[in-house]
Amino acid sequence: MNINGYMSAFLSDHGFTPIEAYRIFSFIVASGVTACYADSRDKEADTFLPLHCEDIKYTGKAPRNLPNR
Repeated sequence: MNINGYMSAFLSDHGFTPIEAYRIFSFIVASGVTACYADSRDKEADTFLPLHCEDIKYTGKAPRNLPNR
């Protein structure tokens, strides 16, 4: 169970209605977005994810063959 499931159960156990819990979660998400914006506001463009997927070379085990269903 992730934190959202836990908090939903916790708030429900403490008498919060579904709409009240939704409003609390909306506030939590909004504060996280604001923190991310404040962190990246003065940084150069394209520095959030400087690597493209094609830039990563996988060096692990080769994929194994699986039977078709």
